[in-house]
Amino acid sequence: MGIKEKIKQYWEQRKVIKKNKQLLKEYPFLRMDDFGSDKILYDKTWLDLIPDGWKKIALVHFQAIRKILESNNALPYLKIIEVKEKYGRLRIYYHFPNCPIYEQNKRWLDDIDRQFDMLEKDSWNICIYCGKPAQFQTDGWITPICEDCKKEFNTEYPNLEIKAKED
Repeated sequence: MGIKEKIKQYWEQRKVIKKNKQLLKEYPFLRMDDFGSDKILYDKTWLDLIPDGWKKIALVHFQAIRKILESNNALPYLKIIEVKEKYGRLRIYYHFPNCPIYEQNKRWLDDIDRQFDMLEKDSWNICIYCGKPAQFQTDGWITPICEDCKKEFNTEYPNLEIKAKED
């Protein structure tokens, strides 16, 4: 890699870090820790692991989660531990380590659970690639896709089975 490429890579990384610092101010629960240390990693967040088509709806639910957490003085305590796609839906696993108010009022925890459940259900109806409404799903590895992405996949992967989405 030449010096120009290294400089370009450096500045692109600086942009990512700046964007992520701003994102983590609003949604601290998207912070990925360097496990085993107190070091904050700004080059990657949990949002980066969410497929592109689902990021917009995820941010809508994260905003609602943030409001619930703020109203219960629990914003610093929510920790996401895993983000993945499973059976055509976005799954997010989380916990509340060292939360002093965890046992005091469980109602707000139910509200958090509901938001994550709604996000999972909403993701099923959205194309994982572009974010448009999904009318189809791939067979085998279940993935919700829209009409446009179906056409692209039929061209790129002609043997991929795609069927009308089941509810």
